[in-house]
Amino acid sequence: MKLAINPAILILMLAVITTLNLACGTSVAPTLAPPVSETAPALPTAVPIPSPTPPATDRPATGTTPTATAEPASRTIVPAGLPSWLDRMLEDLESQPPANPPLTITRYEYRGQVVYYQTSTCCDIFSNLYNQEGELVAHPDGGITGRGDGRLRDFFPVREREFLVWKDAREPSGKDTVSVLAPIDGLELQIAESFPLQYFLAVVSGLPDGCHSSGGYTLTRDGNRVLIKVFNLKPSNPDLMCIQLYGMVETTIALGSDFDPNETYTIDVNGKTISFRGDGILEETLNATPTTPEPANPSLAELREGLTQNRELWASQGITGYQMEFRWICFCPPDYAAPVIISVTEGETIGSVAFAEGTLPWNGKFPPDYTSINGLFDLLQEAIGHPAGNIRVKYHAELGYPISAAIDYDRRIADDEKGFQVGAVTRS
Repeated sequence: MKLAINPAILILMLAVITTLNLACGTSVAPTLAPPVSETAPALPTAVPIPSPTPPATDRPATGTTPTATAEPASRTIVPAGLPSWLDRMLEDLESQPPANPPLTITRYEYRGQVVYYQTSTCCDIFSNLYNQEGELVAHPDGGITGRGDGRLRDFFPVREREFLVWKDAREPSGKDTVSVLAPIDGLELQIAESFPLQYFLAVVSGLPDGCHSSGGYTLTRDGNRVLIKVFNLKPSNPDLMCIQLYGMVETTIALGSDFDPNETYTIDVNGKTISFRGDGILEETLNATPTTPEPANPSLAELREGLTQNRELWASQGITGYQMEFRWICFCPPDYAAPVIISVTEGETIGSVAFAEGTLPWNGKFPPDYTSINGLFDLLQEAIGHPAGNIRVKYHAELGYPISAAIDYDRRIADDEKGFQVGAVTRS
């Protein structure tokens, strides 16, 4: 005789068994799905994942109320210096062509441990997750399926305290161009009135001639220091003739919101730095050249007044011996418009002229029209008295010397423009 079991009774029996197991302190753990079937390299031991059920000794006694553990009030990670292995990795990544899509490395806290997540370089390539010691512990996403290697499937929903460590926003260079650091003409910290505060940096970089183009940037957060490298792309052929017109590019770089209001931070952009507090107070500007406001379309009277005031300001400094970084800006041969260092004695005498980069031959002599700062004032006075068709000039706000000028002697004639740029001036 066959025994017929009512399905409802069977379900009731299973429910009773489950209830008894839970009452006795036994947990029924679900069976983990096997990793996705993708070939992955052998990895070190992954970040340990705690059991979802605490040990019996950690549970509150029956009838007592468990004490809640308060989460930290601050959402900002206090940044520590980058580990040495990550420094080496970033140096290696920046020596390679930029990836597409751009790479980022972000620091997270995952189940009580610090980890570093590197995005993938393409749709079918794994992303990487490293622990604090630099060991590769998992591939959270990417690959053929886009789901990674299946080792840490809860990484994205569980991760917290996001902190951007490195971002590669360089432009790819072609076979005929090379990437070089760009000259920096201005830095301005901008803060969006939001909660939390969002920080941005406006960077004005220079294009030394018509053959240069903007090459993007990289950003690295290292403790309380933000290191930004801004690049230009220039032809790899040094003999290529280029229009000697100096251009400028403004780039706005998002810095994020992870800045402690009680800490001081320094931003370094190609050697020029500004410091600020996390509450948005700008503390100091270092190695940046303060300039006087420039009228949009200065009249001859305004140009004469500016020239007189700044010539007197420079004379009041009493500086007669100095070195200055200088370059002509014109449609000229490359060696004529190359950056040089001019040594001046007794306020007027040119002691020496040397190429700043040491890349072009000089043949033991230099053009006679390299001049001193007083000579640059004379050049501007002559252009104003001509008068030239258009004159634009900027002066150093504290010392008075001209730091840049562009002179178009006749608007009807092409390529007759001439200008100059003065860099650092050092008393000798």
